[in-house]
Amino acid sequence: GVLTAVAAGDHPDADAGEFKRRQEPQSVAPQPTDNGWSIVRMPRMYDGNTIATITDRCLEGIETNPYLVLDFSDTVFMSSAGMASLLRLDRAARSKSGALRVVSCSNDLVRLCKPSFLQLMRSELFLH
Repeated sequence: GVLTAVAAGDHPDADAGEFKRRQEPQSVAPQPTDNGWSIVRMPRMYDGNTIATITDRCLEGIETNPYLVLDFSDTVFMSSAGMASLLRLDRAARSKSGALRVVSCSNDLVRLCKPSFLQLMRSELFLH
């Protein structure tokens, strides 16, 4: 048989499948650990396609365990709505005498989010 090189994009079905996989919210739910904290592995893109599902599942999890760790080791983008959802989750955890922790953010994600997050935090101070 003859081997032929195939360029990316020559398989529209595979490309469409990969695009769809990236867009669909992953089945994310807080996973309990032995130390009393629940861990959520955050998606690659924390944006309008994933925020509602993840926030709802985390809020449900906070009802039974208000100690929540969000692992951002795979995340490369977070929208401003994603940052607002972190504030919502933090308030929910604290209202149950728990805590929210964010771990494994890349330096790029921190640089991207820091100005917007600080602005959200400032506006949060004036909402109460």
